[in-house]
Amino acid sequence: MGHAPRPATGAQSAGTDLACPGSRGSRLVVPPRLAARQRQAIARRQFHVPPQQLSPQMQQFLLTTGDAGLLWLVFVKKLLMAGAPLEGATFLAGVAYLVEGSPWALGAAVVLVATLAMMIPKREAAIAWIEDQLRLVEQERQQVP
Repeated sequence: MGHAPRPATGAQSAGTDLACPGSRGSRLVVPPRLAARQRQAIARRQFHVPPQQLSPQMQQFLLTTGDAGLLWLVFVKKLLMAGAPLEGATFLAGVAYLVEGSPWALGAAVVLVATLAMMIPKREAAIAWIEDQLRLVEQERQQVP
């Protein structure tokens, strides 16, 4: 009597999820497109955040900083969206380790956590990105009649 092939275990299926090119592609394509679309809305003065979703301190921050503050919100959103697929894969690798005790799953989780940590920008990089976006906002405003 032949044995049926064993179904993929959690670590094996998590490994294939980690290698999924769609996850990596969406992380590289979606956040920059989102940022460009939102920057254009800021340039047209059509980017609004509902005040009821913000704390009084955040409302004051946005009033004080203007376009730079709005671009900071876009930067944070872009960063969160870029890291989300890695966070999900890290969680799955951690669960696979807890369920199976596989050192490969633990290694994958550690590598993914390190990758997420490397994605955290330095303050200077965030400021440079916001300054670049402010220049683009001004260019887009000059092009619009």
